[in-house]
Amino acid sequence: MKLTIGKRILIGFGVLEILALGLGGYLIYTMSELRRIESTIKERDLHVLDVLKDLTQNQGVTRGLRERSVAQSLLSKQKLTSQDPKSSQEQWRNGAERTVKLLTELEANMSDYEKTALSPSRKVQWGKMRQNTSETLDAWKNLTAEVENLFENLNRGDFAKLADVFAAVDRLRQAYDSKISTGTQMTKDSIELGNGLSAATYDMAKTSSLVGLALLLLLGTGAALFIQRSINRPLGTFIQFTERVGQGDLTQQAAATDVTDLEQLGGSL
Repeated sequence: MKLTIGKRILIGFGVLEILALGLGGYLIYTMSELRRIESTIKERDLHVLDVLKDLTQNQGVTRGLRERSVAQSLLSKQKLTSQDPKSSQEQWRNGAERTVKLLTELEANMSDYEKTALSPSRKVQWGKMRQNTSETLDAWKNLTAEVENLFENLNRGDFAKLADVFAAVDRLRQAYDSKISTGTQMTKDSIELGNGLSAATYDMAKTSSLVGLALLLLLGTGAALFIQRSINRPLGTFIQFTERVGQGDLTQQAAATDVTDLEQLGGSL
């Protein structure tokens, strides 16, 4: 293909611009991917930690209400207070319902997070966290049932079995607290997985950028050398032709070349 000098230079710069735009587009995509990972961690993992913290605080409140109801029942039996323990029991039930609602919503969210996880490792982790949340909900329901049994004994004035009921409630409370602690640790592990994914994406982008820059430099240098040789060779031949003509040798003809500008000039001479 015969091209002018201007077109050859234009093609060379065009190739470099396309490569530079491709590299820039890849960097923009990588940065948006990093932002998406960080945004997902903030939206999902930190939200889960907030819910678990809320559950822990609610557990403390309900435990206080339970113990207050017991104290009020014992004092009422001795006619040392006029406070009705059923008021504290009703407040405890409201707190218990709130815990069930939080855990149910959390389990549903984790199921969605598992389906849309950022990586296979995060998908597995969300599955474990969802299972632990389901077990936490079961542990809370078991604790709730035993506390209701405690309240029934208190309201009937049956204090003979309180020791056994207290022991059962405390055992179930510890099981529930253990599940909450496990969920918190799992969430922190999930955050670490997300940070690892973010770091891996950054490292891959850094390596790819360096390789892309090196490739861009090599191709740019190669294109410059190719353009230089494609112009210098026919230009050198044409200079020799003009020197012979300048010396009075009019029998020469300009050599054929694929550089259109030089071919036209040679034909004119």
